[in-house]
Amino acid sequence: MQRLINEFNSLNIDGMPKLTKLYGHKGEFINIPLKLPNGSTAKIFSDGKMYYTAELKKQNSERCFGLVTDKSQLAVIEYSAGGKDAELIIWKKI
Repeated sequence: MQRLINEFNSLNIDGMPKLTKLYGHKGEFINIPLKLPNGSTAKIFSDGKMYYTAELKKQNSERCFGLVTDKSQLAVIEYSAGGKDAELIIWKKI
């Protein structure tokens, strides 16, 4: 688990506090529509799959970061309260 936490912390995303713990959630809980870098919107997680996740408050902002991993890839999402205006920031294989 520490390897995954270190992977997230090594991203050095502006405004993202240091991650210290991940929690398990089913994909259906975290699979919200995301704005992708190409401008389209999609759900990128599998509803029935388990993921390790965390929510971190963005520094000096009302927005949050959602961190998601399945041990083979990681994603960082930025969103407003209730998951509104969600944008995919990073999605990469690890």
